[in-house]
Amino acid sequence: MDMYPKYKSPLGYANGDNKIDAYGVDHSGFSTRDELEYQFARQNKENQLIQNYNNQGITKNYPQPGTNFWGSSPDNNYGFGTSKIHNNIENMQNQTQSNSLGNSNNTQWGVDNTSLAQNNNAYLDFNGKELRWHQNNKVTNSWKAMSGQPDYQCKEFTNVSNKGPIPEGQWIVKQSNLQNFDDLSLKDKAKSYIGSITKLFGAPAGPWPGVQASWGNSRVWLEPAQETNALGRTDLSIHGGWNYGSAGCIDLASNMDDFKRMFQNHGNDMRLNVKYDKNCW
Repeated sequence: MDMYPKYKSPLGYANGDNKIDAYGVDHSGFSTRDELEYQFARQNKENQLIQNYNNQGITKNYPQPGTNFWGSSPDNNYGFGTSKIHNNIENMQNQTQSNSLGNSNNTQWGVDNTSLAQNNNAYLDFNGKELRWHQNNKVTNSWKAMSGQPDYQCKEFTNVSNKGPIPEGQWIVKQSNLQNFDDLSLKDKAKSYIGSITKLFGAPAGPWPGVQASWGNSRVWLEPAQETNALGRTDLSIHGGWNYGSAGCIDLASNMDDFKRMFQNHGNDMRLNVKYDKNCW
């Protein structure tokens, strides 16, 4: 644990004085070989997650996963038992490889039930037409919303990338995944404006392609809970825009500004339950 005493990774990894790192792994029984194997495995997974964020247009101020990084129970040191660390790391790498290819239920590391249990008195639900805010078992706010392209707003299309609606299940809305167009650098804003035209020719479109017309002033990326089958869908968010309609995100159009203010004032991560009342809407 003393090998990198001052190092902090872009995703928040750091060594702890008590030998427990920022991802919740206890290194106190690690041999030198254990430590090296662990650090290589951690770096590989971080690189994959960072690449995923870069694909979403996030190039700095990355979300900090903390003890959700390994996506498993801490009861057995997140799977990193010292006597079998080589095999456990190999299993972790295989799991990460599967996730990166979209062959697992979750497209990201998955959020565990601990996060789902937090702030249980406030949560969100989406039924295909409306996003509702529940507080102490009462609906306190609601906004017209839509997910999917026209003619693809049916349950049977939830597995169709870039057209179908967000899959049913539990999703996590994190404060750390909230982004604002105004916070972009002038360079990234310029790329996004120019990209509104160049993306038609397959060229890079910047981190906010289509600018406010497509995304509105704010967006918050969604993460699937561990038990949620994301059906290979990635890069889903709650966002705004000029008109309703999305490639699978939950589009609030002009209502996004109001939702963003309420979510930001709430200050906590929230659960989002996606359940469609009808087969099509």
